[in-house]
Amino acid sequence: MSLIVLPRNGDPENAEKAQLKFEAAIDDPLTVLMVVYGENKDTDRILEVCCARASVKAAIRRVVWIPDPKVLSAKQRASYGPKTSAAASIGLDNKIARRLTKSRAKVPIYVERAFLTAESQGGE
Repeated sequence: MSLIVLPRNGDPENAEKAQLKFEAAIDDPLTVLMVVYGENKDTDRILEVCCARASVKAAIRRVVWIPDPKVLSAKQRASYGPKTSAAASIGLDNKIARRLTKSRAKVPIYVERAFLTAESQGGE
């Protein structure tokens, strides 16, 4: 299982590095992503559940943690930003497959369903 942690906002280089890292993860044609947004009291549990579900199919699932979504470009925020969700799965067609609230992102069955929805998208 692979956990990708994007740098926090702080200097312009961090934002650029974060944007490139995120784009590379999205563009990987053989993986689906679960993106976890923010850094708060629920984040540890959300990351724990998402990483556990990603490890079920470690060859094709990745978790990307974005502690500070402000590092994303305007285009990335518009396409993949948190909106009101705590996590979201991104499918093989590079689109959001399913968004999860904080409460659902802490429940393994909802995270698994989000991964499965992402796996069923595109990639042809």
